[in-house]
Amino acid sequence: MDIQAVKLELVQRILNENREAVLEKISRLFHSDELESDFNESFERALTDKEMSQTKSHDEVKKKYEKWL
Repeated sequence: MDIQAVKLELVQRILNENREAVLEKISRLFHSDELESDFNESFERALTDKEMSQTKSHDEVKKKYEKWL
């Protein structure tokens, strides 16, 4: 889906949305750096986990969850 189609879909969904809480969250998202902040926090946690050897390889995770794949 191209960017213009995504924009149109979002506009349509916003116009059809009646839940005030959802619209408030969308508004806050557009008026804050919330996404960037969340990403940065998540990235920092991932780096810390890696430094402390609290991560698993892709193969380990695949093996653990192979029965659900």
